[in-house]
Amino acid sequence: MMSMRDTYKFQQEIQNRKKQSSHGFLNQKYKSSNNPLKYYFLAIGAIILAFSLSHPHFSSGKSTNLNKEEVLPLPSNGQMQVFTDKELLAPLGIVASSDKNCFFKFYDTKENLIFTLFIRKNAPINLKVPLGEYTVKYATGDEWYGVDKLFGFSTSIYEFNKKLLFYREGNTINGHTLTLNEVVNGNLPKKTIAKSSF
Repeated sequence: MMSMRDTYKFQQEIQNRKKQSSHGFLNQKYKSSNNPLKYYFLAIGAIILAFSLSHPHFSSGKSTNLNKEEVLPLPSNGQMQVFTDKELLAPLGIVASSDKNCFFKFYDTKENLIFTLFIRKNAPINLKVPLGEYTVKYATGDEWYGVDKLFGFSTSIYEFNKKLLFYREGNTINGHTLTLNEVVNGNLPKKTIAKSSF
């Protein structure tokens, strides 16, 4: 059985421990709240957050290098760059998109790039292309940044699900007419692809 003296000592020891514990917690909090490094890092974090919110392409990992000074004049409608010695024989007609410019790439069955083609919006065209079977990919957008950056952030890239065949049959050379605006019961479906596949 504890004596009155022992009980007093025990209670006094408990109170001392509580004071030490409380003092230690308050001291830690005081150091934390008055540590100048804390405010430095908080300020840096706030700046990064504000910048990310005002520049969504930065926070999403997209390139922020594009600016208005890099915008190039649109290529002329129907401008082609050909990478083959084949003659341009087959007819290709394009009913242009009403709201987007288009940049095409035509690949042969061995995935060689045969020619590129630029079509301005609302500017239909008829021209001649090399005979062959092609996978057709195209990018759409507004302002032109060149063949590498395409239409900048407005770029969308597609691939037709069907290959296009331009061929000779007797004395007749067969080609295609492409309508770039969506049409009911269209026979040339497309899919979205990544820029790395373009």
